Amino acid sequence: MKPPFFLFFFFSARLLFAQQLVLEQTITQETISFFSTNHLGQIYSINQNEIQLYDAKGVKIASYSDPISGNIRFIDAFNPLQVLLFFDAFFTIQFLDNQLNPTQEVIRLDEYGFIDAQLASSVDQDQIWFYDQSLDRLIKWSVGNASETARTLTLSQLIKENTEPVKLLSRMDRVFLLIPEKGVLIFDQFGGFIKYVRLPKIADQLQIKNELLIFNEDNDLVKFNYKTLQEWRLPLPEGTEQFRLEGDRLYTLRNNKISIYKIINF
Repeated sequence: MKPPFFLFFFFSARLLFAQQLVLEQTITQETISFFSTNHLGQIYSINQNEIQLYDAKGVKIASYSDPISGNIRFIDAFNPLQVLLFFDAFFTIQFLDNQLNPTQEVIRLDEYGFIDAQLASSVDQDQIWFYDQSLDRLIKWSVGNASETARTLTLSQLIKENTEPVKLLSRMDRVFLLIPEKGVLIFDQFGGFIKYVRLPKIADQLQIKNELLIFNEDNDLVKFNYKTLQEWRLPLPEGTEQFRLEGDRLYTLRNNKISIYKIINF
């Protein structure tokens, strides 16, 4: 009698998953390299050197491209009025407003002697953090003064392991660095080391919501409170290549299609 009970439990779990996600909208393009979102529910779709902005209902409202700077490697849209783009060529940073208009001249980190910047994130209108692989450090940079204001110890000094970080996020008084299959390093606003949250199954995506780390693990969306260690999980739709969470909305990318779901009871 055990096999039938097992099958019933399995299908019941799958049904519960189906009830948790309600598809509301989809956005389809010929090619989508990756995407991001902001707290307003707006969506930034990136294809190589071009970015397109959609409102919460999936209506396109703006676009921007910069073929000279190469492909867009990363976007930080935490502040919709000051969106940071990080490009492949010359380790270039560009800031855009909420209509994707450039707000200042591009910043080329190589012109300041940083020849291997891999990741970047915006703190405010004047401050950014970036990770330089050759230095193995995070650097805090004043855009207005074109000068370094803080730096961390080398990552190898801190955790005594080889590191290949893939995402950097900064939130005023905290900085988060994701290292796949290892965990998340947390620093204060001055570069002081706070904590190493070990997450050996963490993959390559990360969001920060107050004290919550939101990431993907074994095809699950995981919300993890790094202070209380409390955890919540939600199975992602099959084939999900990338996801974002904003309030009770889940955004997923699969086969050049961004799907927007309302999450029930999560």
